Amino acid sequence: MTSKASRGRSVFLTLLLPIAACGRDNPPTQPHGSELSPSAPSFSSGSGSGGSVTLRIAKSGTGTGTVASSPSGINCGATCSRSFSTGTTVALTATPAAGSVFGGWSGAGCSGTGSCTVQLNGSTTVTATFNSTGGGGTGSQAPAFIESTLPDGNVGADYAVSINTTGGSGGQDEFSVVAGSLPDGLQMAKFFGVQSTLISGRPTRVQVSTFTVRVEDDGGSTTRTFSITINPPVTLAITLPGPTAKSGTVGNAYFQNLFASGGETPYAWSITGGQLPPGLRLVSASNGNRIEGTPTTAGTFTFTLTVRDKRGQQASQQTSITIG
Repeated sequence: MTSKASRGRSVFLTLLLPIAACGRDNPPTQPHGSELSPSAPSFSSGSGSGGSVTLRIAKSGTGTGTVASSPSGINCGATCSRSFSTGTTVALTATPAAGSVFGGWSGAGCSGTGSCTVQLNGSTTVTATFNSTGGGGTGSQAPAFIESTLPDGNVGADYAVSINTTGGSGGQDEFSVVAGSLPDGLQMAKFFGVQSTLISGRPTRVQVSTFTVRVEDDGGSTTRTFSITINPPVTLAITLPGPTAKSGTVGNAYFQNLFASGGETPYAWSITGGQLPPGLRLVSASNGNRIEGTPTTAGTFTFTLTVRDKRGQQASQQTSITIG
């Protein structure tokens, strides 16, 4: 009787377990390796070559974020491993939390900060790195940013500012924008010197841009978030020469640089009244704006100097040159 009862219970339990599993909204993750039962249910999506393998997500770095998969099953967060049919292709997407930036993938041939696509021919681990945007670093010798703020710019005006670091492994620092974007018209060099980069260009519109810069060397990486405000163009004005340009001498070469500020470059210069000393001419060129030549006549000559910017704004000034 005892042996019959035992067999009865055994048959009953064998039938009950698959029914309970089928009724669950979120089936349990299958055990790993040798713990897998040949009759265990499969949670994979897509076609495969038979059998199942486990995809595991590991997270590293100073920040936080989540990783999701397509086909569904990974939601890490809560679910950081899942079994799929052998041969299934899984796409992983990383989303950084507030105050963090996604630093990139490693493992299973994945790299960079885009999506990670893995074909599961065996149990696989992929690492997602999230870094804090408050200046956190990974690695015991990661470089550190010196600047915490960047200066404002103006539409149409040349902009150039360096970002510098200290510490690190002593190797070449390389910089990249890993979140957000620079103001329109500006670019950032991969490096500019051993421990610095340069943001430069000519802003094209009024805006406030927030972006995260990552610096890395052989010792690790660090991120920091910056903001640049681009203001409207400032009023165009002639800054050189003043009302009186430098004097010259008959028969000797003469040279006077012309400079303006504000407006939107490039500038175009012209003489709109009076006249230059005979023998001199105005040159408006990309390699420098100037008055040059060899004077032929003595005297004081008065003329109106006008500069016009890219959008047609102009400024004028009466100037004189004395030739002895």
